[in-house]
Amino acid sequence: SRQPFRTSTITGAILGWAGDALTQRRQMLEQAAEHCQSMVQHPKPAEDRPIDVQPAMPEHFDVRRSLVFTVFSAYMGGPVNYVWLVQLHRAVAYVAPNGGARALVAKMALQASILQPLIFLPSYFAFNGVVRGWSRQETLERARREYWPTLQYVWVFWTPAVAFAFGVLPMRQQPAFFALVGFAWNACLSAFSNPRKSPHIKALQDGAALADSNG
Repeated sequence: SRQPFRTSTITGAILGWAGDALTQRRQMLEQAAEHCQSMVQHPKPAEDRPIDVQPAMPEHFDVRRSLVFTVFSAYMGGPVNYVWLVQLHRAVAYVAPNGGARALVAKMALQASILQPLIFLPSYFAFNGVVRGWSRQETLERARREYWPTLQYVWVFWTPAVAFAFGVLPMRQQPAFFALVGFAWNACLSAFSNPRKSPHIKALQDGAALADSNG
């Protein structure tokens, strides 16, 4: 029916936004704390400080980054997961009609070898490229650089959750479970794929931006 599909999509969007917002908020608080600490330790005017002790300006909320997680999580939570779970159960029924451990292993193997590396990650990089306005070359370069470490992170995080869902929960409860785990996952993925810049690098970039605006 359409109601579970719609619910999964909306829930995915909300939890995707919330997970990234939580991470961005934490990063902004950490950046602000470092900024205040630097101001206390080095009270000289900014122009008198060496470049390596320039305080990094606190980061602002990245709306485009938030939009990526919101739209992408709606896409994964609704169209992808809703269809994938149904087809996965049907496919495994041919391999292991009696269920049990063989069915669990088959589901986990398909999840780790098809959904995660061939659907999830390519879609994630594509959504980032489109929403953030990256060029095709920039999107491909970032995918080449981050694909393998991110996939390893996906496997480490999701394998226990997948094993629990497929081994313990009935099919009708699995989308809700994956959505809830997805909240924690989105927070972790947001931090992993958008690490905070070191204070010195951030200060250099802030200084360069200020010089450009004045020049």
